Amino acid sequence: VSGAAVRQVSGGHPGGAPVLGGTLQASAEFVGGPSKGEVSWYRLRGGREEPISGADGLSYTPTADDFELRLRVAFSSVVGGDPVTVDTQPVGADAGFMAELNKQLGSLLGKRSGEASFSVRGGGGEGR
Repeated sequence: VSGAAVRQVSGGHPGGAPVLGGTLQASAEFVGGPSKGEVSWYRLRGGREEPISGADGLSYTPTADDFELRLRVAFSSVVGGDPVTVDTQPVGADAGFMAELNKQLGSLLGKRSGEASFSVRGGGGEGR
């Protein structure tokens, strides 16, 4: 019998997928009560778990470091048993966030949305 039982992880986006700036909320029941449980969040990158520093509560707000990665929340009980984990879908950005990002980038670059210019200069050497 496991020392922790995961109830659910929810939030971030109405469709259930986590988004930048949207808070994910996990809930769990721990044998012996909440003080007997530990929670850890991880980024899943290339098949490896990367601990997220400071993410040790039942809620987590994805950051730019999480973009396009899956997250994992692990629940363990200090009274024993195997940890229980839940993985999310890849973290994305909602339409409002992307619109604001495009607006800000456009202001910084002095361009309208969808417009860009490039300049390529040669190094002065002989071409082949």
